[in-house]
Amino acid sequence: MSRTLFLYIIAVLVPSIQVFGQSAIAVEIKTNINTIACEVADTSITTSKGHLKKGFAITIPVEELGCPSGVTNDLIAHLNAKEYPNIKFIVCDIGYDTAITSQPNLLQVDVQVADKLVTYAFNVTVVEKNNTDYLTGTLGLQLADFNIEPPTKMMGLVKVKDRIEIFFSLPMIS
Repeated sequence: MSRTLFLYIIAVLVPSIQVFGQSAIAVEIKTNINTIACEVADTSITTSKGHLKKGFAITIPVEELGCPSGVTNDLIAHLNAKEYPNIKFIVCDIGYDTAITSQPNLLQVDVQVADKLVTYAFNVTVVEKNNTDYLTGTLGLQLADFNIEPPTKMMGLVKVKDRIEIFFSLPMIS
């Protein structure tokens, strides 16, 4: 409760960020045995204020990825979260639908994990829900792009796949 209050206080006092209460970000980590689903608490997601544009940023604390506790601890170690506590996404470019020029359909983002910055491009859609437009999409990250070796457990019997999927739905500001 106090962490939520702290984040809302930051959102009010620091005009360059905004906390979205209706955001949804989920992370899917696949292994050779199963799939691990992690859901980021909406109050942990901070973004730049204003419209989606170049330079728009989304920040997620690694410790708030919402994975099962053992997985979260492993992520904190593998992503060097003690020194680099956040994963950051910064919009570099936006592609728009030729039929509906006000709706983005492609994002190019810089993704910062630890001290490494990698650029990705991926498709997005705008979905209306309860009279609010949401930007939705899936971004696939390769651990190798960030010089992170996929972890193994149980003496190599359980192996994490190199690709991690990030699913998101963020309310668009109008």
